[in-house]
Amino acid sequence: MLRRLSNSRVSALSSAVFSIAIQVVSLLALAPSEYGLFSIIYLLFALFSSVQLSVVLESWLRSRGSDTAGLPRLLRPVALQFAAYSGALAGIVCVCVPSLRHLAISAAVGVGANVYVVGARYILTWEKTFGRIVAANAAGAILTVGLCFVVFPILGRTATAVTLLWACTSLVTAVMQPCGAWGRFGDLRQWVREHRHNIGVLLRDSLVMDLSSIGVPYLLAPVLGAHNFGVYRAVSNVAAPVRIVMTPLRPSLLQQSLDAARRPRRLLLVLGATVAFAVAAAAALLLLPATGLNLGTINYLEEYALITGVFVGSNFLITYCYIVARAHASAAGLAWGRLTQTGLSIVLPVALAFTHGLTGAIYGYVGATALVSVVWLAILLRAAPRAPQHTPKQA
Repeated sequence: MLRRLSNSRVSALSSAVFSIAIQVVSLLALAPSEYGLFSIIYLLFALFSSVQLSVVLESWLRSRGSDTAGLPRLLRPVALQFAAYSGALAGIVCVCVPSLRHLAISAAVGVGANVYVVGARYILTWEKTFGRIVAANAAGAILTVGLCFVVFPILGRTATAVTLLWACTSLVTAVMQPCGAWGRFGDLRQWVREHRHNIGVLLRDSLVMDLSSIGVPYLLAPVLGAHNFGVYRAVSNVAAPVRIVMTPLRPSLLQQSLDAARRPRRLLLVLGATVAFAVAAAAALLLLPATGLNLGTINYLEEYALITGVFVGSNFLITYCYIVARAHASAAGLAWGRLTQTGLSIVLPVALAFTHGLTGAIYGYVGATALVSVVWLAILLRAAPRAPQHTPKQA
């Protein structure tokens, strides 16, 4: 049991490293305008993978009850088909946007391959085939870094280079995680018909979260322009170390008791880590100019160093409180937290972006994140002891 749990944590950590690798490379290599273009494409992957969770990967769980049989027969071909259609749609979107048209093919491959990787990882994790996941993620992460020395000298530090790099590494990672054959063309339609009710429940839940995390950036992109949008997105991705730390800890946090999560010593430790992450991020950005390093869009965050530090710390606090709250808070508490998070994350950055441009968008985004962290902490502290329940959607 302990070995299996350890394997699952290593698998989760490797998945986080692979997912974050391209985000870090693009953030450190690209100027804000190029980073903004790539971010628009990456958000397409985020949207399609979120929809995939609701439509394909988790919709059958709500109806299985106590049945512990294996995966549904249609899950494998449907996951593959959904990934292919996602890639095609991403390519079509890029063709329709003049500034993204030259990235259409590599974007289609990158989005489709990554959506497939998410589905394959889900299936292999369910089957406890952790070794294949770790090997594929390790190869993908190493290849992401290694190809930088090939692609950038040829194509320069451009969105074209990063998107092509992303497509190639994602294809390799996908091939190393085979999860089944294509099946019949009607399989996806049949799946949706059989799980229509649960898909509706999960999709509504996910769209509430996606509205703020994906919808708002798409709304701000034309308002801010490619350069400023790249700087805006960089603030969010500076929190990558938080995601790397929290991903392997997630199973342990979900299993701890409510009393353990709310012990004064534990809360002081969490608040201390919140401050530590904030100070570390702000200090790194403030000291960066003295090093003389060219770290792409990161160099443009110096004037936003302190507010970015607040975001990183608040992001850690939200992540911790939300994970624990999912296991112990009431449905009403979770709903209140999600609606508050969505409302603040939409209203503040959008309103301030229209009145104060990039600075307003960043301060609105960080302000919303800080307020939401307090909301989730309050929900955790007010939660009544109860039996853990399965909550199907991940933040």
